Amino acid sequence: MPKPPTARITATLNRALTQAELDSIEEIIDACGTHNVCCAIAEIADLKAEHVMCHWSDKPLANLWARQSRAFYTFAANLCKRFPSTVT
Repeated sequence: MPKPPTARITATLNRALTQAELDSIEEIIDACGTHNVCCAIAEIADLKAEHVMCHWSDKPLANLWARQSRAFYTFAANLCKRFPSTVT
């Protein structure tokens, strides 16, 4: 049986991004903008929260993903307010 998400996520949270991963993220930001990337991360976190709850019934981990989702949506909204000319 596979490890529950809590065990897997704990093992990977402290890994730094590789240079190739940073370069990929930079390309996406250049193409889509920081605001849209933050919204995409928020949406992914929200979907992960739903998946964890539905398939693993791991409420603490689902809540962690949900809080991260809200944080990214809040950050994206603040980007819009602070830098409106950069949002497409």
